[in-house]
Amino acid sequence: MEIELKNLTKSYGATKVVTGLDLSLDKGEMVALLGPSGCGKTTTLRMVAGFVDVTAGEIRLKGRDVTHVPSYKRDCGLVFQNYALFPHLSVFENIAFGLRRRSVRPPELTERVTKVLSMMQLDGLAQRYPSQLSGGQQQRVAVARALVINPAILLLDEPFSNLDAKLRDSTGYELRRIQRDLGLTSIFVTHDQSEAMGIADRIAVMNKGVIEQLGSADEIYNRPATRFIASFIGKANFVPATVISNKEHIVELGGGIRLQLTSQPLPADGTAIDVMMRPEHLAIGNPEDAGLKARLEDVTFQGSTARIRASTETGGDLLIEVPGTSLPTLPSSGSTINLLPDPNSTRAFTK
Repeated sequence: MEIELKNLTKSYGATKVVTGLDLSLDKGEMVALLGPSGCGKTTTLRMVAGFVDVTAGEIRLKGRDVTHVPSYKRDCGLVFQNYALFPHLSVFENIAFGLRRRSVRPPELTERVTKVLSMMQLDGLAQRYPSQLSGGQQQRVAVARALVINPAILLLDEPFSNLDAKLRDSTGYELRRIQRDLGLTSIFVTHDQSEAMGIADRIAVMNKGVIEQLGSADEIYNRPATRFIASFIGKANFVPATVISNKEHIVELGGGIRLQLTSQPLPADGTAIDVMMRPEHLAIGNPEDAGLKARLEDVTFQGSTARIRASTETGGDLLIEVPGTSLPTLPSSGSTINLLPDPNSTRAFTK
């Protein structure tokens, strides 16, 4: 394992920010720490970097115990959220800073900086200063500065949060390509699920200082382990239901609609649960179909999709997403629609 975190804990007085966290990364793997503000993801990253002392637990990098090793001896490249570029230094000197601290000789220093400038598509900007760069260029300089020292581990603390959406996508793709080409093991902190799902090999979803689920983007989206993850990742509808037969995996929704949920075990018969349905997993059926009756309240065109808001007879509100091309055929607002859930894409959570 390239990175191993064992029972990692950080407390400030009586307040635990990270509790008993376990995480392992293979060589060349990128794992995203994803979660809302205050969940402990940045604190975890800063403990790995050596900027925050560990209350309990162990950090091993490339098999070496570095739990109490100073940050400058951990061989980590770190990209900060605010880039932390030196305003009085040129792009070249910002990138060369770590090499000069390591007493790299001038010919090698120039060669390595020139190489990483080309890798990050910063050719021609070497003599500019940070104030003369765009946000995307500053971000690439920060990444170049982390890469030029040839770190064993790359740590990224919300590096795209200051970029607009289009630039964030393109820069994230480029960073991922470079990380794969170099075989760097990386931990990437973000609160943006789209970033995590688009860049990381695996995603560790954190909540209140613990990892609630670790898996691929497909796993955490389609098979969320907890109600928190189901609601935090993507969009979700929660419909009250009752377990009719846990042996046959049958639940009953309001209005007497029954579904067979074969994708997971169910609690005992008679248990009140909430059934989670993604908006794209609800189809509009024919009036005679046995489905979930709802009143269409509003339709919004989103380009590739049309977003429908509807209210059920039991009082719950639902969000449905259908292809944008179906917009002309949709019923008008106020109409009764018949919703057909996909039982293979539905998850149940106890209340």
